[in-house]
Amino acid sequence: MDAVGLKKQVKAQTISSLYVLSGPETLLKNDAFLYLKKHVVTDDLSYEKYNGKETKFSTIVDNASMMPFFGEKKLIYVEEADSILKEVDDLIAYLKEPSPYACIVLCVKNVDKRTKICKELEKKNILIVCNTLYPNQAKEWLSGYVKKNDRYMDSDALDLLLDNVGMMLEDLVSEVDKIMIYAGERKKIVRSDVEALGVSMKTEDVFELTNAIGNKDKKNAIRILIKLLDEGKQAPEIIGLLRWQLVRLFGAGEMMDSGCNQKEIASHYRVHPRYAGGFIENTKQYKKSNKVTQFEALLHADMSFKSGLSDERGALMSLMLSLCR
Repeated sequence: MDAVGLKKQVKAQTISSLYVLSGPETLLKNDAFLYLKKHVVTDDLSYEKYNGKETKFSTIVDNASMMPFFGEKKLIYVEEADSILKEVDDLIAYLKEPSPYACIVLCVKNVDKRTKICKELEKKNILIVCNTLYPNQAKEWLSGYVKKNDRYMDSDALDLLLDNVGMMLEDLVSEVDKIMIYAGERKKIVRSDVEALGVSMKTEDVFELTNAIGNKDKKNAIRILIKLLDEGKQAPEIIGLLRWQLVRLFGAGEMMDSGCNQKEIASHYRVHPRYAGGFIENTKQYKKSNKVTQFEALLHADMSFKSGLSDERGALMSLMLSLCR
């Protein structure tokens, strides 16, 4: 079930005793959680929050069994709950006899489709998968986000933004926020606003660059980087899109390890058929890379030019050498 299905379920007043929010789109997971919170929580005493890395599921169950002071149910939100999914027997036992007094929400990165707990969650229709949206869905979501900020973004501007930034909502929101600041008091955002802020890197560019990095091809990575800089691309734009693509590649690697096939992975990340083969090959390359090291290199480059320790070109050159080690 996706977030839309969850909202339909809640509107029908059939709120389950437990939900698992899974997938790469943190903003969609947050939207789903806030929707549940709005319909379950009646006051501060009927909401509890825990961290799954620090709290055992047995503790959460004990608190769930306590009757709320006000309202019919309380909402118990557990962030970083991936380790709790490993407490399979306790989870399944709870699902057989859940507390009538609580709705537990476990927020996780991903659920292995091959596991017993995944099958159980799917059977009970309580696994809420928040995948990367298709272009038309992302466009609708982003249009709604702009509207909440009392603005309007025309279709041409939305298309350009999606084409050049990708489908990850966090990245799109970051760019839209900049564009709204640039537009000032003006309510309507148009294509020229997107172009004015230099949001113009194409999908081919980021695939080509990450492919060179994955192959540890320093010479080609630097060649592509110089080409992008000569075309007027800015360091924040390049680093942002590299980060977006690396998140997808490392996530795809985890899916590959959990038994997902190439078609499922390409579908999950909404990769256009034109790029699917290259994306999978890229994923295989990055499975050999150290994720922490790669993201630390991006952060170091970002901080380097922002703090004035290095100019943008120098910081990016050093980044290429670091990523290609």
